[in-house]
Amino acid sequence: MLDRQAVDATYRPKLSAVVDAGVQSSQPALLALGHSTGFGAGFLLSLPIFDGHQRQLQYQRIDLTEQSRRGYRQFLTIQRQQQYDQLRGLIRASEALAARIREQLRVAEALVGAAQQQLATGDVLILDYLNLVTSYRTLQFSLTQAETDRLRSQYALDYLGE
Repeated sequence: MLDRQAVDATYRPKLSAVVDAGVQSSQPALLALGHSTGFGAGFLLSLPIFDGHQRQLQYQRIDLTEQSRRGYRQFLTIQRQQQYDQLRGLIRASEALAARIREQLRVAEALVGAAQQQLATGDVLILDYLNLVTSYRTLQFSLTQAETDRLRSQYALDYLGE
């Protein structure tokens, strides 16, 4: 809107006042100063008659700039929404994975407890017991990784929202 007004302002008729004064002398004497001093004044009227369709070209340039700005804004809005959706999907996937791992941890903890009791009676080999404990610790590490991924995605979502 302001761009169009600026273009319109350049095509309005203009009235300007001009005043000029000057001295041209190579002699330092004050008597010669009267013959070498000049003054001038006048008015300047500028009426645009034909601009070769430059105003319409400027309007078209302004319209194209505005269309480009809107296109970029729409692109960035869509891109940001896609990033939001992607991060929300990652958060949901991390939460679902953590829930599955917690369930597996519950079962693995029960297995380790049962194997510990059977280890005392000699029904389970030490190697099998160590494998169960290793699996339990691996599941705990996997849960930590899933929580870390969820938090990383949550922080990225919070950062994107700022």
